[in-house]
Amino acid sequence: MSETETEDTPKKSTNFLMDTKAYCNIWVNHIGVGTKTGKDDWRRFVLNIYKRFTDDSTEGKKNHDYMTGEDPNWQSWTDDQKYAFLNKKAYAKCISIQRKLKTKEDFSIDLPDGYKQRNNKTSSKLSTREMMAIFKK
Repeated sequence: MSETETEDTPKKSTNFLMDTKAYCNIWVNHIGVGTKTGKDDWRRFVLNIYKRFTDDSTEGKKNHDYMTGEDPNWQSWTDDQKYAFLNKKAYAKCISIQRKLKTKEDFSIDLPDGYKQRNNKTSSKLSTREMMAIFKK
């Protein structure tokens, strides 16, 4: 512990923090539940996650030091820079939550539309919704 730190001083995060409950609430608004979805919904989802966890709320402020360490000019990033920064992190968190729900609760949830093209590539992997539609014919 340094001279300026005390036991009560919170440690600076070495990760971009995303509260799971808030994350899931944003996710559910991007999977077509009562909303129109589009091919860019994954991008909108990532940008909404970025906004929520970097704003001036208590939750967002937790990431300010981390972001400053990444780039002192992070607050003036373009949407493309925000997306590039958070795309992989958002995908990894989605997959982690998706697996936990499937293994512990036998519950399947899709990712927002457009996630297959998130890296400007296409995928032939079917979503659970697409698989279910095949069996419901």
